[in-house]
Amino acid sequence: ILKLAAASVIIKPAAAIAAVAQNTKTDIVVIGSGGAGLSAAITAHDLGAKVIVLEKMPITGGNTQIASGGMNAAGTRYQAAKGIKDSWQIMYEDTIKGGQNRGIPALVEILAKNSAASLDWLVSFGADLSLVGRFGGASVDRSHGPKDGGPVGPQIMKALRAATAQRNIDIRTNSNVLNIIGNTNGVASGVLVQERMGHLYEIEARALILASGGFAANMQMVTKYHPEYAGFSTSNQPGALGDGIVLGNELGVQLRDMDQIQI
Repeated sequence: ILKLAAASVIIKPAAAIAAVAQNTKTDIVVIGSGGAGLSAAITAHDLGAKVIVLEKMPITGGNTQIASGGMNAAGTRYQAAKGIKDSWQIMYEDTIKGGQNRGIPALVEILAKNSAASLDWLVSFGADLSLVGRFGGASVDRSHGPKDGGPVGPQIMKALRAATAQRNIDIRTNSNVLNIIGNTNGVASGVLVQERMGHLYEIEARALILASGGFAANMQMVTKYHPEYAGFSTSNQPGALGDGIVLGNELGVQLRDMDQIQI
């Protein structure tokens, strides 16, 4: 099954590196350790699965770590405390309109309907999302962030890292997925990984969750899908190179809206 969504570096002794590089098995491999990847890993773990998270960069977080602004959510406890009248239906309408009717209605409905519960889920791990404001595309105040007015990304990642640590989820940084292994039926059955010292090993898995993020830091790929962006710089984190998108596409995953790029 293939589903699409500053720290110190610890130098491991040679014996530990050799152990990590050994072939292994797990229930689920998650590629990417940003908001989507760690959310998936926590959910899978809490449903009883053994999970390994693979992150090619030396730290976790991806673009989520540097996300500014806030998290849109409708019908939340914090809106209610301020007397703000909002609903998932209003958020749905705002999102469809703000996306110039390009959004997939069924997915926008899932986003809006589950937004308040998603916020509560993050708060349960210690995230501070109590400040309510408004950003572009919203007809009411529904952007949630930390009470000090700081960016929302570090707050979300702090909570997700704490939750994964509490669960002792296996998160492997400096671990680059070179290939998705498919079985004879073309279904993803594992990954080939290159770790920090260059050693290769395989992880066999019952399911793979591809949460490796976008490609806005890969200017060659950006201009392939949106030639008008040639010469632009990006505020995306340097690991947003589209590796996972390419790997998924090679396995047969269909791509859409590739020209919709947040530079």
